[in-house]
Amino acid sequence: MEQMYQDYKDIAEFFIVYISEAHAEDGRRPVPYAKELGIKEHKTYGERCSVANRLTKDKKLSIPCLIDDMDDTVDGMYHGHPDRIFLIRKDGKLGVAGKRGPFGFKPALDNTQDWLAEYKRTGTEPEIAIPADEYDVGEAQGELSIVYERGDYDKALKIAKKISEAEPKSSAHMYNVACMYCLVGSQDKGIEWLEKTVNAGWEDAEHILQDDDFKSIRETDEFKGLVEGARQNARDRQARRVTRDAAKLAVGRWTMKTTMRDREFESGMAIRLDDGFLVGTWTTSRGDDVEMEKLTLKGDKLTFERTMMRDMVFKYEGTIDGDEIDGQFTGEMGTLDSNGTRISTDPKAPIEKDEAEAAKIDPEAAKRITGRWEMATEFGGQKIDAVMTLSFKDEKLTGVWASMGRELELSGVSFDGTTLSFTRSMGPGQELSYTGVVKGDKIEGKYSGPMGELESNGERRDDY
Repeated sequence: MEQMYQDYKDIAEFFIVYISEAHAEDGRRPVPYAKELGIKEHKTYGERCSVANRLTKDKKLSIPCLIDDMDDTVDGMYHGHPDRIFLIRKDGKLGVAGKRGPFGFKPALDNTQDWLAEYKRTGTEPEIAIPADEYDVGEAQGELSIVYERGDYDKALKIAKKISEAEPKSSAHMYNVACMYCLVGSQDKGIEWLEKTVNAGWEDAEHILQDDDFKSIRETDEFKGLVEGARQNARDRQARRVTRDAAKLAVGRWTMKTTMRDREFESGMAIRLDDGFLVGTWTTSRGDDVEMEKLTLKGDKLTFERTMMRDMVFKYEGTIDGDEIDGQFTGEMGTLDSNGTRISTDPKAPIEKDEAEAAKIDPEAAKRITGRWEMATEFGGQKIDAVMTLSFKDEKLTGVWASMGRELELSGVSFDGTTLSFTRSMGPGQELSYTGVVKGDKIEGKYSGPMGELESNGERRDDY
């Protein structure tokens, strides 16, 4: 942004508007840098000015900085929390209206750069470029946080319900709806939604107990019962914990055949061990990925649940014998035989000796892929930038994916001289598989996983 200011300050006025701190040390969503620097929520305008001054000096910014008042007037007008970019034309209309950060910041910065470049070249203001009106859960959550902090609980309830409608399986979204109902005085609805939260798998009983949003129902028998329900969810989860040796029986990629109405449907099942728990993805005959819930292994018995068409929940129980599994689904459509064969081990599973040979990479091929790659992944109409670093040692490729302040280890990295593949985890049940074709210093590929297919391309900036 500083470079853009230097390039275009002769044709446009630039301002940074410093608003309330998004991740203060004593706020609802603290981050490490705030704790390290002692940045707290602003109690006075002087404190806000002091932090803003520190920001401009630390970042060596020469862009003029304006500071919002303690009523957050500008933030309220532009819904700028935590950060957002706007370009205002001479006629007072918006030329660029970026989505909220962090996801929306870089795309809006690029749009502003393009707008200013065209204006400088032609002398004519480009057309207004406001993104299409589509529901963005991340942006809505930011707005929910703002109106909640301001105490506008009626509006917060409407936003929370819409978020939950967009992602109806999220217990966290249900929890927020429960909170808002209690805050607007609808205790019965608050209990109803808290029950939905617990039934959806919420485990953190202490969080419920300590949440002041539930003050009005804390002493009711229903509330106490739901707290115990959350504790039971936590106990049930712990009961599903397995050792690494025991997990070897189930971990891997399986080809499954399910019989329904005299027809046989071929599907896929991928199971891995994540922090002591089995997590898995079921790939339907249509290619859709579905999370395998409540995945449990007791001896040679594997059980789990998965949601089928029209939100019908089916329970599976199968017996594993070596690389074969025989079992059945039970649910609204009756009992369906579903048997399978393991065709490979999961990328996150320990590599056996015979697979270690297969995992070796040709050194000459490795030279074409190792190094630092700048990647861009399409998600929700936006591009998320990342850096992928690939290394070669002991005839094996390893990798790290760095994006949005996080570094994630890549698993099962393989390269045959043309095609790169790996997997990375976004959390329990959120495994993404990548396949890309390398052409010189460029790669074009896609992620596949619970969020569908995401285009992800990149360019190598250096090598080893």
